[in-house]
Amino acid sequence: SRQPEGGLLAAIELFHDITRAVLQTRVPVVAALNGIAVGGACEITLCCDARIGTPAAECYFPENTLGLPISNASSYLLPRLVGRRQATRLVLESARISAAEALSIGLLDEIVELGALLETAIALVHRWNPPGSATPVHLGLLRPPLPEVEQAFAAETEAARQVDQSGMARAGVSRFLAGRSGGAG
Repeated sequence: SRQPEGGLLAAIELFHDITRAVLQTRVPVVAALNGIAVGGACEITLCCDARIGTPAAECYFPENTLGLPISNASSYLLPRLVGRRQATRLVLESARISAAEALSIGLLDEIVELGALLETAIALVHRWNPPGSATPVHLGLLRPPLPEVEQAFAAETEAARQVDQSGMARAGVSRFLAGRSGGAG
């Protein structure tokens, strides 16, 4: 099969590598969000051990309305984090949600002011990883199992190939870009 225009499969593989690295680290990984995390950027946060945002943080899953499949094991990680019902809503509605809603459904763990964002994330890593602790062992037990994540990677990559072959993604992105240049976005 051919690679989608714009290197979609190459981008997906890069996200997979980042997710594997996060899941194999021996220290907690905390995502710090300020502003909008769109598509793949939001998907990368799903494998982190915690997600902290500012009041300006937003999460946006536009893929469905663009004719694109979700990726980066989101089909596995998102329901694991927020539950199947919320995951289905977020993906199928191409939802763009505020920090407050993200907190209420479990997509964010805490909201802090911008000036405290990095300090709070770093403090959490230190609190969860005191000297002499069994943190690396517990992270291995609590994080999603890599074989299950790899299975989701494979299914989503195949979905991306099918979408590319159908032309659906190019049509959706073209509609999105046309709407933006026409003043609708």
